[in-house]
Amino acid sequence: MTAHSAWLALIDMQSAFGDPTSEWSAEGYAEIVPTVNNLVAEFGDRVVFTRFVRDPTEPGHWPACYDRWPSFQGQPGLPGVGP
Repeated sequence: MTAHSAWLALIDMQSAFGDPTSEWSAEGYAEIVPTVNNLVAEFGDRVVFTRFVRDPTEPGHWPACYDRWPSFQGQPGLPGVGP
């Protein structure tokens, strides 16, 4: 597989993980952003960004967790993803 045929999958590069004021701040996030940006530029249109999107009908204890952190109640197409 060459870099020209490969795809880059970025998993959960959500802004909440990069925000130092967030409860979900991930140590080292800011340091990887330049590398991620370089990879995104290299892969061009062969990049897939993923993020969790809540199922509003999900039963059980998860809805209480989602309600506690509304920034993670993402909907498809809304901002909050990206390096």
